[in-house]
Formats: sequence, C-alpha cells, structure tokens
Amino acid sequence: MAEKFKKILRWQIARNRIGKGKVRFTDKSQVFSVKVSFINEILRENDPYFVLVTRNPYAMCWRGAQTKGGMSHIRDDFSFEERLEWACQHWVNLNKYALEDGKQIDNFTTVRFEDVLKEPEKEIKELCNFTELEFSERMVPQPGDKLPFGCKYSHKWYPLRKDVNQKHFEKLTAKQADIIEGYCGEYADKFGYEKP
Repeated sequence: MAEKFKKILRWQIARNRIGKGKVRFTDKSQVFSVKVSFINEILRENDPYFVLVTRNPYAMCWRGAQTKGGMSHIRDDFSFEERLEWACQHWVNLNKYALEDGKQIDNFTTVRFEDVLKEPEKEIKELCNFTELEFSERMVPQPGDKLPFGCKYSHKWYPLRKDVNQKHFEKLTAKQADIIEGYCGEYADKFGYEKP
C-alpha cells in the first residue's frame, strides 16, 4: 500500500511539475486528516509536514447539514437535526484524530482558518517558518492577482472575506447551537471557538 501511494504521488509530481529542482507536494484532502500518522510513516524519508486547518464548528457543521451540491436525496431522507449530528461527528472525528496523531510526529501544527482571514500575512509567515519555506508577499491575496491554479471561485480569493461564518451564525438556532456544542464543544474550546 505504501509503494502504491508513493507511486501515485510521484506520478502527480511528474505530471504537474514546473521546472527542475526540489519539489513540494501539497494536498488538502480531509480524508488524510484522520490518517496523519499513517501518511507520516509512509513518507518518513521525505520529511512530511502536516498543517491542520480548523474552521469554526458552529458555522461548518450548520453548513454541512445543508447538503447542497448533488446530495438532495440525503436532504429528503433525513431530518436537518440528523444531518447536523452527522456533520458534528465528522468535524469532531477529523480534528480529534488529527490532533492525536499530531502529538506523535515531529512536523505537525494547527492554524485556524478565521485567523488566516484576519491576519493573512502574519499567519502565512508563521506557516512558512514552520514548513521551512521562503515567504513571499505574493502568497497573500492582493488586488490584481491572477487566480491560483485550482481556484474555482474568484470571490474567494480577494478581497478576503473576514466575516465568512457570519451568514451561518445568523441562521443558527439556539437548539442547533446546543447540538453542535454537545458534540464539538471540547474541541471547539481547544481551538478557541466560542458558541455564538
């Protein structure tokens, strides 16, 4: 399995490589968040780095329960409360297992998505220091930027929307917030998220 995984990574790097020299492969798959120690072991000789990017569960779980994007059959078959509970379980599992694995490996850190939106240059500089990459002003979204490869939505690049969670908080009921707190409260507290 390890060799198959490395073969896929080598293929991806060869296919998307620009120029020669040292290559950094970056992946943001949620599924890898629950397999940090496994991936660390497979890629140990390549000195992998792991950055867990968190986002406020009161916004993300409510949003996740909406089931937009081709999953209307789920919306029709299950109540919003059931979907909200599943979204909460997903958020907790992803963060819990990533943090547990992160305690056992050398190159692991966390960053709150909301902090990147508030102070992008500061947060990106810290990530560059952690990953031993050279910081460039071009890493921070600016007017006139050409959208990065893979970015689908221009409104998500510049200007950064610091209040991106607000629209979810405004629709969140007290009962829904209690459900989210019941599932996610322990880890929400660890990351400094408060119930709205």
